[in-house]
Amino acid sequence: MYCPNCGKEIEKGSKFCKYCGAKIGGGEINVKEKEIQQARETVPSYDAPMMLLR
Repeated sequence: MYCPNCGKEIEKGSKFCKYCGAKIGGGEINVKEKEIQQARETVPSYDAPMMLLR
């Protein structure tokens, strides 16, 4: 499980992050949110200009 504030790995079931002191709520939901955010960051962007070759 990861802290939603600082991103450090914390013990499952923690109520507060031992690194930054942030309140932790939702348990496994925080892990899923972190995984979703990481997946969004790794999706390639196709907004860059392209050159068509013949």
